[in-house]
Amino acid sequence: MYLYGSSSSDLKHRRKEQPATMRSTQRYYYTTPAQMVSRFVGQYIGQEVPTFDMARAVRLNRQYARLLGWQSHFDRIVRLLGFTTCTPGEQEFAEAVARWQKSQNLVPDGVIGLDTWSRMRVAMAPSPCPHSLADAVAIERQAALATLRKSAHVAQSFTAFLGGLSARGRFQRTVLDNKYWFAKLYELITYYEIREMHRFEHPAFVLHFIPIFYDMYYEALQNYRNRQYGRVSSLWMQHFRVAGRPRWDSVSGFLNEVKVSIVTGVSAHINGDMARALERAYRSYATKYCLPNLPFDSFRRDFFENNRPIFDAVKGAFFIELSRMGPFPVSPEAGQFIIGTGEQVVGGGLDVDEVYRWRARAWEEARARLGR
Repeated sequence: MYLYGSSSSDLKHRRKEQPATMRSTQRYYYTTPAQMVSRFVGQYIGQEVPTFDMARAVRLNRQYARLLGWQSHFDRIVRLLGFTTCTPGEQEFAEAVARWQKSQNLVPDGVIGLDTWSRMRVAMAPSPCPHSLADAVAIERQAALATLRKSAHVAQSFTAFLGGLSARGRFQRTVLDNKYWFAKLYELITYYEIREMHRFEHPAFVLHFIPIFYDMYYEALQNYRNRQYGRVSSLWMQHFRVAGRPRWDSVSGFLNEVKVSIVTGVSAHINGDMARALERAYRSYATKYCLPNLPFDSFRRDFFENNRPIFDAVKGAFFIELSRMGPFPVSPEAGQFIIGTGEQVVGGGLDVDEVYRWRARAWEEARARLGR
């Protein structure tokens, strides 16, 4: 072990260039200016080099590198010792070892013997996963609940108190912008996905996906409100522009505007955002819970078969909301017309089968992005 980080032939060549007397008596061998600087780093940070037998340290390190097997871990050892831009010589290496030993309350003899090597292996061991998979549902549920609160706030931002009374004679908010209907539908979907998470085979991943997906809509909305139109996709621009102030002059006009708000919003989100959101969620989830070999398709059922019943529950809740917040009492039959007719509006009807075809395309695109 002479100058680690160099090839063996290069090491032999450098070694032969030195006179025998110099090899045995030199105090220090510098290979680069950076090494000369790093020689004094310990003193600059207040760590004096401990006094020890340098010749003994160099000799024993050559032996122990082979006997204990730490020579194959040399790159990691020098990084542990603080060498990030250069490779130390033998004596510099021994001094760095001695400084490290002193910081660990070990005998600072500059030798990586059995005790020092055992301590170094612990220090260099991969960090434990920052988050336990056993805690994933609890962790991700908190983030999903925060998104639910955000979605409720966004939906409410499209309403105001204007003196309107509910059927019970109480003041209630009035819808000022048809963007409310998609925002409210999204809030309801988020609520039911959290409430019904027991339906999923991988509830932690579904909950992890919720804030990532929602924030894509939220970012587009904020950019639109701030007139940063260059940052808004054409699909979202279509939704934000066609969903304007509501009409209160006829039931058919009102229902059509609600339908347009929902269809353009869902289309923009699934066709424009879902593939990227799935990719991002998969990568961040695998990293967060240390799951490098996690099959992407293991989550597919949760986004299709296991998710279908939630859509039915959301439809029922949305019909109630439509009747409560609309200008006219709306029967379930009229609400069903809005969600389920399958009429072609700006390129696609919002029947559930159509939505799941969009989702299937998004899933395949995410799989391609992941190279799966």
